[in-house]
Amino acid sequence: MGAKTVTIYLMSSPSLRGFGEYSYKPISVEEASGLLKGGFVSAIRYQWIADTLRDLLGVHVPISRKEVKLEVGDSAVVVELAELDRTGNLSKASMCIGLITKTT
Repeated sequence: MGAKTVTIYLMSSPSLRGFGEYSYKPISVEEASGLLKGGFVSAIRYQWIADTLRDLLGVHVPISRKEVKLEVGDSAVVVELAELDRTGNLSKASMCIGLITKTT
């Protein structure tokens, strides 16, 4: 039996499906971009969020309604876009970027 392929997902909220143990740690924009440039599965549902993440991370972000269920070893880059500033632009100060990995 071959080795399991590890999948990286891109999400805009830390929504988890399925029981198990997970690690969730903060990562930088550069770390997130580096992980995603190796290939990922998008779980981004709205065009404006996809456009914002494309500009932030430097990767094409397709729209998808895919439900994410991490298997052991899989990870998800989570970019939470918390609020807009006074001009209506995304406030990078309120942004939270993390990496969730299913460990067991």
